[in-house]
Amino acid sequence: MNAIDLLGKVRGILDALIPFIIGLAVFVIIWGIFNYVVHAAEEEKRAEARAYIVWGIVGVFFMISIWGFVTILINTLGVGSTIDEGQIPKVPEFTPAP
Repeated sequence: MNAIDLLGKVRGILDALIPFIIGLAVFVIIWGIFNYVVHAAEEEKRAEARAYIVWGIVGVFFMISIWGFVTILINTLGVGSTIDEGQIPKVPEFTPAP
């Protein structure tokens, strides 16, 4: 296994993990809204539910922002692009005269 294979496997894991984490943050928001509505009469429970909502929104914002930032870096640095064999610079070969 070389470095390219390892990076490919890591990318595959992250591609599956990031949407799961974003979904988890959305679930936290929905859970906070549910608790806010159910415990509308209790101020302490509403404050706790409001904290869930805020942290869920912060989590979604940061995950999508980081995902976008990584995509911008990949596109800027050209990491995701393929290089044809003719584009790779080569060192000139030295052949002694006979």
